[in-house]
Amino acid sequence: MTRVFNSLSCMIIFIGNSLYVDNLNSSCSKWEQDLDSVNNIDPSVSLWERSCPNIDCAILCDRDPSCWSFFHHPSLGKCLASSSYKRGLPTDKAGQQGWTYYTKKQQCGEGYMFNQTLSLCYKLYSVSKTFDNAMITCEAEGAKLMTIKNEAEFRFIQKVTKGAITFIGLRALGLNREWKWWNGQSASYIAWNINQPDNWNGTESCVVFYTQYSDVPCSSLGYFICQKFI
Repeated sequence: MTRVFNSLSCMIIFIGNSLYVDNLNSSCSKWEQDLDSVNNIDPSVSLWERSCPNIDCAILCDRDPSCWSFFHHPSLGKCLASSSYKRGLPTDKAGQQGWTYYTKKQQCGEGYMFNQTLSLCYKLYSVSKTFDNAMITCEAEGAKLMTIKNEAEFRFIQKVTKGAITFIGLRALGLNREWKWWNGQSASYIAWNINQPDNWNGTESCVVFYTQYSDVPCSSLGYFICQKFI
């Protein structure tokens, strides 16, 4: 079972009353909108393992910036923290049942949505800007233009953009026109539209997502999608 907790609201209660993690559900019952039950979780990644009941798992996770979720086993009094969201059947290392899984409620920022499957905060701007101005807008919000590392992210962006011409953070650099993301990393997953890239008139060094990738002049106007890293 998965429970989503609002770290800010619950944190005050935990500290004030020194509650144990197995009291988390009842303690936060007044914030029922912050709790969500989901099955199929796998505690495969552990960052720390602590003995409870004397230490509250939720407080530990909230204080650890690398902790995004944790498992708790009431009878064992154990916490297992994870740096991401997990899928699979909840079991301990011996294959026994009994773990309860908690995730932080994501607060990506105004206008941003959170995709739990991809651990991604994103925001689609339905206003047209050039590539450079789109980058400036994203960076002003502590974000960057969207990068796409795999097919799962590609399919997700297809659904979000719905066929609109949308800038992503990919551009051609150097004399060899190597396609790289804004962070300098070479693109490992590219899905070009038919007859793309064509570098029409030698001016097309930026990329828009238009069902797939197309190269365009960086001075072109298009929607854009920002992402925040968590």
